[in-house]
Amino acid sequence: VIVGDEARVRTLIDRGDCVRINKARHVLQHTIAVSTSNLPNACKERWRFEVELVPTNGDESDDDAQDDCEGKDVATIARDPPWCSAVFDELCCKSASEELVSLGDVKFVGWRTEPFFFGSVKMVVIVVVTGKSGSDSAAQALVSVCLSVSDKVQSASIIAQRQIPDKASDDAFDTCRRLFQTTADFMNLGILKASDVATFLEQGFLVLDNVFDAAVSANVARLAAASLAADKVCSERPENGSTSGSTTTPTTTTTELSQKQGLPWRWPEQTARGDCVCWIDNAFAEDIPATLFSFPPPVVGAQDAAVDDAKSACSSASLAADLKSVLSQLAALQLDLVQCAADGRLLGDREVQLAWYPANGAAYAKHCDALPDDGSKGASGLQRKVTAICYCNPSWTEAFGGCLRITRQDRQGGGTVDVEPVAGRLVLFMSGCVQHEVRPSFADRYALTAWYW
Repeated sequence: VIVGDEARVRTLIDRGDCVRINKARHVLQHTIAVSTSNLPNACKERWRFEVELVPTNGDESDDDAQDDCEGKDVATIARDPPWCSAVFDELCCKSASEELVSLGDVKFVGWRTEPFFFGSVKMVVIVVVTGKSGSDSAAQALVSVCLSVSDKVQSASIIAQRQIPDKASDDAFDTCRRLFQTTADFMNLGILKASDVATFLEQGFLVLDNVFDAAVSANVARLAAASLAADKVCSERPENGSTSGSTTTPTTTTTELSQKQGLPWRWPEQTARGDCVCWIDNAFAEDIPATLFSFPPPVVGAQDAAVDDAKSACSSASLAADLKSVLSQLAALQLDLVQCAADGRLLGDREVQLAWYPANGAAYAKHCDALPDDGSKGASGLQRKVTAICYCNPSWTEAFGGCLRITRQDRQGGGTVDVEPVAGRLVLFMSGCVQHEVRPSFADRYALTAWYW
């Protein structure tokens, strides 16, 4: 009712009803936009800011904060202290203040905490401003509002800002999320639980341990190492962690490699990555070549030293069987995702890649696996929708590096999450909106990745 009626919005704000409006933030965002609705699109700019808020000493000890802590564990309170939630709610109300409305459309997207000192945390707020006022004016206004919003804030400063391109999607996460139902129960899934799906839809990614048997997934790495050792492709690796890829051609063609060892390894030519990969199609999963059974089971890098003698003595035939087992689980995971998808927006197709990162600092630069896509184009929009990674590295330690670094969505406060590539671990994320990278690896690192669409 109030969208487009600026006078009525002002009246509500003057009466102190901004809290009620804030409870329906999509309405608030539309009403704020009224002040810039008559501007030509070419005159508007979109800027993303990160504002760092440092708390006043002793804020966590007040009565309201103590009440908010009731029933919460210590880890949750340390990660998300009550004062941060209170400040963010107050900032959302301030979106309708005269100072911010004059900037245009101001949206407080999300927040995160970062370590400060002596066990305390500071708050980082993500804000997107659309208007014609310019970044400097917006930055000054945001700092001023953040300082005035609460006595819990001691100081405020802009720690990052960037202009959002005109053609950029308003929210890639919202686009990708439309792939899935949001109201279904998800009770009859094979690999995932209903709570897993809820987490996946809330943050765009999911990390689950022990989805795959750790020994079985570790055997995939050992089979890959045996296959690599059977050809000189290993010696073609880039030098000292370079991500430039090999400048030479393997000694055998892809067809010859496939006939010889069943796994056609190659060095990708992109400049952003330093891994060696092979594609595994569905036919391969159903009929693993007998040639793989002839490879001796090797020790897979330094991290495999903890594997016991019984596992070390297993046959290559059992290694190949373990690969087939993991591929079958990835197929079952696809059935779960298809069931969770809205209106058949996942078509049930997939591709699978096995990757090896040499122990020379090999890495993969930050990227997304696809463009944002809600699946509404059906078969005409064939591109990756969901990425699933099975890690195959036993006894992995922090010193080996090689973490998958995931960039969180702005609505979760941005920042990053590092995931160690531990055997048996599953990482699932939306291909079109989750930026990620592989940090330099200093032990042989193996991963089996499936893309679904």
